[in-house]
Amino acid sequence: MSVAATLTEARLKRILARFKSRRVLVVGDIYLDRYVHLDKRLSEVSLETGLEAHQVVRIENAPGHGGTVINNLRALGVPTWALCVIGADGHGQDLTQALKDRGVRIEAVLQSAARFTPAYIKLILHANGKAREITRLDVKNRKPMGPAWEARVIQTLRKLVPRMDAVIVADQTEERNCGVITTRVRMELQRLSRAHPKKFFLVDSRMRIGEYRDVLVKPNEKEARRAAGATEKMGAKAGQGTSLDSARHQIARKMAARVGRPVFMTLGEDGMLLAEPKASRNGRDLEVGLQNGVRHMPAIKVKGPLDICGAGDSTTAGIVAALASGASLPEAAAVGQLVASITIQQLGTTGTATATQVLKRFRETARR
Repeated sequence: MSVAATLTEARLKRILARFKSRRVLVVGDIYLDRYVHLDKRLSEVSLETGLEAHQVVRIENAPGHGGTVINNLRALGVPTWALCVIGADGHGQDLTQALKDRGVRIEAVLQSAARFTPAYIKLILHANGKAREITRLDVKNRKPMGPAWEARVIQTLRKLVPRMDAVIVADQTEERNCGVITTRVRMELQRLSRAHPKKFFLVDSRMRIGEYRDVLVKPNEKEARRAAGATEKMGAKAGQGTSLDSARHQIARKMAARVGRPVFMTLGEDGMLLAEPKASRNGRDLEVGLQNGVRHMPAIKVKGPLDICGAGDSTTAGIVAALASGASLPEAAAVGQLVASITIQQLGTTGTATATQVLKRFRETARR
């Protein structure tokens, strides 16, 4: 079902108007994205080593990973809190400042002298009128966070969750228990979700989406297949006006049954499958759509060159902001797709969208 068939303009306006009064907590792996711009024309040869010495002409810092979701929430006007563990280092200072610059509440940003501030340092070479990334330096924690810091994260969660309308879990560190979302923290998040059934908990996890229960999840197709143990070969892309292949539907249903809550399974240019378990938390069907609890939400088609970097994070921000603002599951999925359709048109950057842009895109989509 298309966005225009899911939402009316009046309904979308009411949802967007509530964004500024919602409270959303983003907990998990928030990285520093540092872009170091180099000018080829200024390069020198090191007298000591004979190697090329690149010359830095500009440095840009931005929150990354879970921070990308934060950037999108703030662009939409949603009051946002960050909960993470970073290092007591220069990268930590720059990340904290980048969050403050965006109006993020940072009282739950915890600093440990024993941890790195996770960072992606990207070297961008400008030469012959063009810019390209020539290498990336990754700063990550490769040792477990430890029980003392797990306890601090859990204590902070218990303090903040009752004040929030929604919680987004950014479980992005590939090394098990080396990020903020350890096994112990994951169990606590699931307990809090059960204890606060009127609050929305949505998880985005690169490696462990299948380990979550009693929370909303938003895997992409690859993540969902791995979590569901799927071996089926995906069929051809859906034709216009038809449903997606049965294998995809089966995976989405299996994920919903596993987590016990609805699943937003993103499919790139094919859009999204919204799947529900057989019964919701209050014992009745959530009625998201047809075909045994799975609804296909086609992608919003946009023209021109596209950059899909961060599209999933912008979708997450739109979904959660809408759910917290009273949207139904299909309406929230539609808002997420509207946001993503705007951010993928922003080339060479991890884009964001404002509420005004979302309303404008809806009007364009409705006319088509």
